[in-house]
Amino acid sequence: MPNDPEFTQRNIGDPSARPNPDSRSAMNDLASRIRGNTAGQPSATPVPIAANTNPGIAKTSFSASGVPIAGRAAVQPLAMNTHATKTGGVKPRRLTTKMILMIVGIGVLIAISLAVYLLLTNRKPKAEDLIFTVTAPREVKAGGDVEIVVNYTNNSNRALTKVLVETEFSSGFELTKSSVPSTGVKNNQFPMSDLSPKSQDRIVLNGRLFGDADNAVPLRAKITFVPEGYSFTLTADAESPVTIKAPSMTLDFTVPNSLHGGSTVTYDAQISNGGDHPITNIQAAFSFPDGFAFGSSDPALKDSKLLIDTLDAGATKHIIVKGTLAGNEGDQKTVKLALSLLDTSGKAYTQVENEKITVISAPTLSVTQSASAEKIGPGDSVTFAITVKNIGTAALSNLVLSTTIDTNVLNPGSINISNNGVYQEKDKKVVWDNTVVEGLKLLEPNKEIQVSVSLASTPDISVSGKEFTIASKPQVQSGDKVVAGNANTVKIRTAVDFAVSRSPFDANGAPVGSGPTSPQIGKTTTYRVTWKVRNRYNDVHAARVAAVIPLGATWVGNDSVTQGAHLAYDPVQKTVIWDIGNLFAATANPVGSEATATFDVSVTPSADQKAKPIPLVTNIKFTGQDTFSIEDIAIIRDSLLADEVE
Repeated sequence: MPNDPEFTQRNIGDPSARPNPDSRSAMNDLASRIRGNTAGQPSATPVPIAANTNPGIAKTSFSASGVPIAGRAAVQPLAMNTHATKTGGVKPRRLTTKMILMIVGIGVLIAISLAVYLLLTNRKPKAEDLIFTVTAPREVKAGGDVEIVVNYTNNSNRALTKVLVETEFSSGFELTKSSVPSTGVKNNQFPMSDLSPKSQDRIVLNGRLFGDADNAVPLRAKITFVPEGYSFTLTADAESPVTIKAPSMTLDFTVPNSLHGGSTVTYDAQISNGGDHPITNIQAAFSFPDGFAFGSSDPALKDSKLLIDTLDAGATKHIIVKGTLAGNEGDQKTVKLALSLLDTSGKAYTQVENEKITVISAPTLSVTQSASAEKIGPGDSVTFAITVKNIGTAALSNLVLSTTIDTNVLNPGSINISNNGVYQEKDKKVVWDNTVVEGLKLLEPNKEIQVSVSLASTPDISVSGKEFTIASKPQVQSGDKVVAGNANTVKIRTAVDFAVSRSPFDANGAPVGSGPTSPQIGKTTTYRVTWKVRNRYNDVHAARVAAVIPLGATWVGNDSVTQGAHLAYDPVQKTVIWDIGNLFAATANPVGSEATATFDVSVTPSADQKAKPIPLVTNIKFTGQDTFSIEDIAIIRDSLLADEVE
């Protein structure tokens, strides 16, 4: 074949080397020549041609004479070089399995990388693209300082815009400082800057946290944002629970284990600060049992509550409450006391609670008392009579009877006590001891003993206030048990000073009228009449003064008043009326406790009135109502007379 001038090495993939599918005869002739040629000579025996293993090489048939057999070449775009061999055959270069696998693997990696890239860059953003956390201490003392950190991280490949953090903390959280300015009605919204991809930001919040002791307070927050390139808003939220611990505050509560129904009871509470720092804004709230009648407390309670502004470290505060406790035998009476801390809005958060039970025991004694009057005037006396009776089946010994005199207007010199009782001024008690009272040393069943005490109020009360009373509260002590009797309270009436006067001169000493200042026959003398009213101890309602201008006297007028309506004169009835209205108690409110009215009256004596006094004003009467004792007041004054006629 090398010597064959018609054989030339060519690239079969080259279009110029492709046989013309329409030259069938030439192809057949060429095939015949190839088959019959060995070492350059024609042969009758066909030479086998290697099978075409390359799909990119056209398959061509040849005749025995070497001429290609007519046929359409199926040449593919992939070209392979074919070399002439020494034997005249064609041998193509083959792709190995390793090469094929390598090509396929590279293609798969490219496809996966492209898919991941498209997934990461083109998927729709989600809230999970942002990591949002709230960090706070696990425990905080009630009212203590707390720092809360809100962190957020953008894990996406897009920036986050319109970022807004909003806290939803407990109502007991009071913000004092924040690393980012707050907005909103509740100051709980924090607009933030846009957050670039793969970056983070945070807000630090400082404040005080209140809550009920041992309760977990959830500190919640949420964040809203708009992914860059999108118009929708995504939201994420987080929370951090904080357990509220009570401050170092203890509560001890002392009550009687048992007592007879109707007896006096004393509740003694001790509040202590065992910590190293003061505790502020403590509220002590009592819950009293059914049947409890409040008597007094020290310090004073308001609506069964006491506000302690500051309890210093190591300090103890006592609250003593007294009253009477009614009930039937076997009743359990529970009193409760809760200590709370108040936030700046006044909301209470409970920290410490305690409760104690008093059992009502069967009575073996009865204590009754009566008063000689329900209402007395200033300086008047009242008598309290007390009866103690053994209603049990066994004798009672070594009894101590006492009664507490509750008043701030007592006249100490007026006290009169029967049965060798003694008044203890410090405790304001009258005591009958069994060492001096035979009946109290041993009281047999169904036997009784009676004692009494009489006393009076001061005639001129000088203490401030109004609506004064005198009360007696008896009780008997038998061993460790106390039996209370019924209390009696006596009201003290107000005192009204009502003065009337007349003068021919005014307050400056000038004559009231133009005539003589002493009555003379046939001449007119004018007098200035003055009414003065002063109320002392209780408010008075509907105060009024009324009088009559008698025959022989003439109403001149010139009236004036310091309080109430102007004087009203009826010329037909010849009456004059002054409606004062309300008069306050001078001991409580001096302003408004006094009132004055003046007016002028004249007389012109006749001859038959010589050396006789002439009436100016008659039937003078003050009326009103004591608003405390609910009693009507009536004070009548004598007629005002002119001087004797000269």
